[in-house]
Amino acid sequence: MGTAWIRNGPIVAYYVDATNGSDDNPGTKADPWQTITKVNAETFAAGVLVLFKRGETFATNTRLVCSDGVTYSAYGSGANPILNGGTAAGAISCIGKSNITIQQLDLRDGTTTVNLSGTYITMQDCEASLSDGYGINVYGLAANVHHVTISRCTVHDNITGHGIYIGNSGSVTGGPTDIIVEDCIVYSNGDTATQDHGIYAQDGLRYTIRRNTCYSNFADGIVIKDHGSGSNSLVERNKCYSNGHYGINASNLNSGSNVIVRNNICYSNSNTNLWIANATIGAVFYHNTLVNAVGTDSGNGLQVSATASGNLIKNNIIIQDASVVGNIRPYRFANDTCLAANTWNNNCVYYPNNTDSDKVATRTSPLSGYTWAQWQALSGTPDINGINVDPEFVTNYTDLHLQATSDCIAAGEAGLVTDDYDGVTRGAAADIGALEYVA
Repeated sequence: MGTAWIRNGPIVAYYVDATNGSDDNPGTKADPWQTITKVNAETFAAGVLVLFKRGETFATNTRLVCSDGVTYSAYGSGANPILNGGTAAGAISCIGKSNITIQQLDLRDGTTTVNLSGTYITMQDCEASLSDGYGINVYGLAANVHHVTISRCTVHDNITGHGIYIGNSGSVTGGPTDIIVEDCIVYSNGDTATQDHGIYAQDGLRYTIRRNTCYSNFADGIVIKDHGSGSNSLVERNKCYSNGHYGINASNLNSGSNVIVRNNICYSNSNTNLWIANATIGAVFYHNTLVNAVGTDSGNGLQVSATASGNLIKNNIIIQDASVVGNIRPYRFANDTCLAANTWNNNCVYYPNNTDSDKVATRTSPLSGYTWAQWQALSGTPDINGINVDPEFVTNYTDLHLQATSDCIAAGEAGLVTDDYDGVTRGAAADIGALEYVA
């Protein structure tokens, strides 16, 4: 048995080497085990390390089943060790387990690559790919699934599902709680339009989804959905681009859910960059930068459904450059009732190079387009303090910071958000958009 020393005393470590190990060995660094089957057969005390050798690929068709209180990580030099689930139900499973850390592992294949349906679990600096379903799954009731953190992971090319799924299949008040997904890269997941998303988070309480990059997923970049009263969830500082449907989809956020969507950057998503959908009530959408949604005429920079109400849409930049994407307008809303039922203000809305009489908004029912002046005159006086100008990005459309001459500087409602996408403290007079101007 090997030991790794820390200041407060020794902790036990077991080593696994797919090439030079043997399951008849004691599992020391000098005489490591060989297989995941051996690891699964052992009973570990809390605090143990199980370390897989870097540069090795561990046998397919065997799923690592986690033990309570254990850290699973890597040792040696080279690429992170590959744990390939093959035809097993994933590469690693923590169902019903607690106090586990998973780090520096390359996890592949299986029905779902990683299942973290337990409590007090941290997964960091890992890769999850090539499953026949979800890349990472956090599924279950609040009593059994809570305090799960997924950090600095890369989740990609999972074939028939979401990159990361969090939820409990429509149980609005009973899903996972205290879930964090941060600093992850999530791309090229799924194969079904409108269904397979980068990050899909539904049902639970206190979700934090921040600083992730989601791109080229088959449907949406991020979905936050079906959250009941007191959800207190946060979607912030994410970048979503080139996804097959929406950049960010906020759907069925019930009254009192207290969901905040702020400081996100969305561009070049098919159909719509930000969709406020299906009975989303009382959420806030502050300081997002939404640029050049692509696709059909049904797509827009920001779209609001007929049953959305009580939402605050403030300090956002919404730009649709017709020379880049054609005449796809910045705003789309369902009807006059929906328009008046939500608050739109202090947004910068711009629609350059169009051939459509400068119409910045589309109403679906009855179908009509509106110029900026007509938009501000509609019921509810939307964007009465907004501006209809070029936001003046440093570089269109690759550097979305503001130039010193931008009219978005100090033009937003103050005090909504304390810092920006980059973590820069906002001034007393807030700039519009995700990125505060820095001289």
